[in-house]
Amino acid sequence: MGSLRLKTCFSLNDEDIHMFPVSCPALFSRHMDDFIEAVKQVEDGSPGSDPVAVVRMLRRAAGLDDAFIRHFLGNVDSNRPDMKANLSAYFSEAVPHRVTGSSEEEGVVLTPDGTTVALAPLLLGIEAGFLPKSAGRLRSLYQLTLGKDLVSSAVPQRLGPDGCWDSVTSPRVFTLLGRPSLLTTAQVNGGVDGVLLGKEVVSAKPRRPVKISSLLAEYYSRPLGSAGLDAAPPIISRRRRENFKRLLVDPQVLERQLVDPQVLERQLVDPQLKRVTNGRITGGNPESRTSWIQTTLFNAYGFEGVPTVADKRSNIKRSNPIKGI
Repeated sequence: MGSLRLKTCFSLNDEDIHMFPVSCPALFSRHMDDFIEAVKQVEDGSPGSDPVAVVRMLRRAAGLDDAFIRHFLGNVDSNRPDMKANLSAYFSEAVPHRVTGSSEEEGVVLTPDGTTVALAPLLLGIEAGFLPKSAGRLRSLYQLTLGKDLVSSAVPQRLGPDGCWDSVTSPRVFTLLGRPSLLTTAQVNGGVDGVLLGKEVVSAKPRRPVKISSLLAEYYSRPLGSAGLDAAPPIISRRRRENFKRLLVDPQVLERQLVDPQVLERQLVDPQLKRVTNGRITGGNPESRTSWIQTTLFNAYGFEGVPTVADKRSNIKRSNPIKGI
C-alpha cells in the first residue's frame, strides 16, 4: 500500500495475540496525505484514465450516488474498471459523511495545515468543475458543495462546531466539541475547498489534463519556502479564507446558482413541476434567504457584518474564525 499510514490488525484469543501484516481499511489513517496516496494508487492502477474517470471511480467506491447527486453529475459509469478491493473498501469508509451518536464525525481527514476537511463535498466539487458550462457547471458546483443543507434551512444558523483528533501523526477518530449544526466546520472547509478546486480544474483545462492526486497535493501539501505565503501560489489551502471571501461578495452569484433541494427532489419525482419552479429557491423571499446564506458563510470565516463588493479592496474587521482557517 505504498506510504499509506496503516495501523496493525489484532486478533485476540485466550492464549496470545496474533499480529497480521494486512491492510485493514477501517484502520487507515485519516490524514490527507494518505488519502492523496490512495488516489494516486487508483490512478496508477488505471493508466491512461482521464481525471473525470478517476474522480467518478472514487464517487462510485464511496457510494456518492443518490438521486440529488445524479441530477447534477449524472450516473456513475458501471462499465469502468473496478479499483483494487482494499482501495475500494478504504474509500467506502473514508469518504461518506456522518456524525455518530457519540459525536464522532466520519468522512473527514486532517490536512497538513491543521484543518479538518470533509471529503464528500470536496470530491463532488472537483467533479462538478469538469462539467461543461452548458451543463450547469456553476450551479452544480455550489449546490453539491455547500448549497443543499444551507438552502434547506428556513432561518439563519451558526455553523460548526470544530473538533479534535485522537492523534496528530496517525489520526483515526475525530470528535466534535459540541452539537453539530447544518454544516460542521469540516463540512464548511470541504465545501469551500470543493468550490475552489472545482473552479481550478476549469482554469487548468486549456493547459493540460490534471491528475486528481496532483491537484490535491498542490493544494494541501505544497511546502512553503522562506518567503511563506508571500511567494505561495494563489490556490492553496492556506489561502482558503481569502479566496472564498472573494466568491461571497456578490449575492447574485449565490441567488443564481442555488436551488431549493426540496423543490428539486419533487421535480425528480414529477418532471412537470420544472415548468413552474425550475428548481429555484422558493418559500419566503429568495433574495433574503440568499443574503443570510452569504452572511452565514462570511461570518463562519471570521468576518463581521455583511460582505460587499468593497470588501475586495478593504480590510474587514475579523472576529473569531472557525478553527484552522
